[in-house]
Amino acid sequence: MQTRKSGYNKLLILFLIIALVLGLSCSEKYWPELNSAYEHLLVIDGKITNEPGPYIINLSTSSSIEENKYNPLSGAQVVISDDFGNSELLRETSLGNYQTDINGIQGIIGRKYKISIIVNGKSYESSFEELKNPVKVEKLNAEWVKHTGASNEDDDYGYQFYLSTETASEAVNYYYWELTETYQNSSYYFAHSIYWGKNLPGKNGFELFLHQDTLFNCWNTKQIDERFTYTTKNLKIPKLNKFVINFVPNSEKFNSKYALQVKQYTISVNAYIFLNSLQKQNDIENSLYTTQPFQILGNVQNVDDPEEPVLGYFLTAGVAESKPLIVKRPIGFNIPSNLGDCSVLTADNLVNVIQKVLALPSRYWPVVLAVDPNPENTNPILVDAECVDCRVKGGVPIRPAFWDDNSLLNTPDGKIK
Repeated sequence: MQTRKSGYNKLLILFLIIALVLGLSCSEKYWPELNSAYEHLLVIDGKITNEPGPYIINLSTSSSIEENKYNPLSGAQVVISDDFGNSELLRETSLGNYQTDINGIQGIIGRKYKISIIVNGKSYESSFEELKNPVKVEKLNAEWVKHTGASNEDDDYGYQFYLSTETASEAVNYYYWELTETYQNSSYYFAHSIYWGKNLPGKNGFELFLHQDTLFNCWNTKQIDERFTYTTKNLKIPKLNKFVINFVPNSEKFNSKYALQVKQYTISVNAYIFLNSLQKQNDIENSLYTTQPFQILGNVQNVDDPEEPVLGYFLTAGVAESKPLIVKRPIGFNIPSNLGDCSVLTADNLVNVIQKVLALPSRYWPVVLAVDPNPENTNPILVDAECVDCRVKGGVPIRPAFWDDNSLLNTPDGKIK
């Protein structure tokens, strides 16, 4: 989470710098000196929807491009209000994270909402925006395709995902999508036991695993960083059919199964302009000269000083969620596995293994020992952590409820499109 917010802050401050670099040639490389006045700006990230709360608002301050770190902003007074006079003061649950009560203010379709922030003696406020009626996702499907690059080495095989919506009740709609992927990580060795360390609270010494496959499989669920927006403004019928939503190249993510789930937000035109601009600028994040610079304005401003730059957006949106779509890599398409690279650090008698573990610095605690695949050796062995503990590569050893639902499986026909 911190990595994603740090990247978000970096991207937003870059947009501000781009807006300040006027009159530059589109073909000339130029890196301006960074003015410290454009660091430590307020950054807001949060939304209210028709889904039940609690709603979370994240506040931070921007850092320079060189630093690229996440700076949570604590001690703020954050209030969400609607146009019916209802409001709620949010509670800071952790540094920079402000949350409504589970029984607090709820997003209602047709009402308008705004956010008010008081921090460091300054007052900030967004404009009211209407919570739009959400449009449902009619279908999510995928095809195994070949993306052709500049050379044969650049060719990518993978899954192209498509989305179709129901026909909207309004002629013009503005959409923003958030995509969540789930894939399985597997270990190379089964877990034998775990050493908790000498001073870990409530733990002491070694403990055997009751089930040796406890840390063998993990499921990694995370939001895809890329942004997707679209409008039906130029369509005769307000309905998307097989809209290209995301491409996932062939990788270890497909070693088992891969699932994609989509949240479809119906947003205001102002929110669309902001998010669509972020989407366009995301392609040139590492360059200041590949496109004409323009300013990206959010909907929050300093009440007493409207000229102060404020980064981010308080989103008010109607949301509909698709069912997860599960895919498998087609037969005949494999990628080299690095499981064979797992090295055995210690495979000796039990006393030597224990001595080796006890000698490890505390930064390695807890230490998971593996089962030796050689049935003649009943002693545990010490291997690289990522080879025995699936959590090291990401995810948790908890199978998602939908994972084995075959009705969600999209079976490819093997043809390359």
